[in-house]
Amino acid sequence: MLIGIDLDDVLAETFFAFDQFHNSTYGTSFTKEDHFTFDLSKFWNVSQEEAKRRVREFNASKYSLEIKPLLGAKEALLELSKEHEIKVITSRLEEISDKTEKWLEEHYPDHDFEVHYANHYYGIEHQKKSEICQNLGIDILIDDCLEYALECSLEGIKVLLLDNPWNQRGNLPENVTRVSDWNNIVTHIKSISL
Repeated sequence: MLIGIDLDDVLAETFFAFDQFHNSTYGTSFTKEDHFTFDLSKFWNVSQEEAKRRVREFNASKYSLEIKPLLGAKEALLELSKEHEIKVITSRLEEISDKTEKWLEEHYPDHDFEVHYANHYYGIEHQKKSEICQNLGIDILIDDCLEYALECSLEGIKVLLLDNPWNQRGNLPENVTRVSDWNNIVTHIKSISL
């Protein structure tokens, strides 16, 4: 099976680092539980331009270098990669591809990931994750963004939605399954690939 995996808050604890950066720089006290939306302009209550500036400021900061892998992801990927091909499909801007791929090499040294950039973090030119998945022939996407999960499900792509505070709105379509952690992800993938 060909599995697409999101990077931020699926392989990496990015919002934790974002919150540390934002709290230190802007005097806020955000935690993961405060994130009611994936849209940072709405979360920070700022314009799209200001959100874009803050994302770039974060990407240039020491905090972006201190992002930790998500608990259980390393072990799960080692297990999944024995029987499945894995590609990383991220919303990140391609302009930080060097930093992104260096982070992946450092934290996931047992994998040589092919990384696809959708440029959704306020990028000018962006591609839908569903289009990337379709072009690659992805069988199942693991993501934490409800909007991307719904977009992919409309195109018939199965999605495992990693449970987070920002993806709790509404009912999920039949081909989107909420999962609690990487152990749950592995169990689910094994059950559908039998």
